[in-house]
Amino acid sequence: MPDRLAETAELDWSVALDALSKAASLITLGRGPTLAIAREAALKLKETCHLHAEAFSSAEFQHGPMALVLPRYPILIFTPADSAAAGMREFATDLRAKGATVFSTGHGQDAPSGLSTLAPDHPDADAVCLIQTFYALIIRLAALRGTDIERPRHLNKVTRTR
Repeated sequence: MPDRLAETAELDWSVALDALSKAASLITLGRGPTLAIAREAALKLKETCHLHAEAFSSAEFQHGPMALVLPRYPILIFTPADSAAAGMREFATDLRAKGATVFSTGHGQDAPSGLSTLAPDHPDADAVCLIQTFYALIIRLAALRGTDIERPRHLNKVTRTR
């Protein structure tokens, strides 16, 4: 796993920078092991880039939230490396047909939007690798949007709850 994380940190997802830097809002999607990754990505987009992002499972998104899709609306899909992958790829194609700007992860020919991943190994470990690559992207995105990831607006590094 440490070697895979080091490799995945070197992947380049800059193809998404232009669209995400101009967005006012976006959706992150996952399924199974990548749903938690989609949620983490949405949280970090809010926190570090001041960008409204909501996370959904791909199945949940098709029941109502899909009405949000407009031309050029950014959707970031964290495709799992398990049996749900084929359905996620089909859904990405459907969203593109509706005019959405879709960035979906995948390996080789399964990465049509340029968010390439390592060859699949284990679905749970592969999901962790996705967020590692996303973190590299978000540092660059925050810089483009003029935000300081070291000093998130209105937030503290440590949050105490009672």
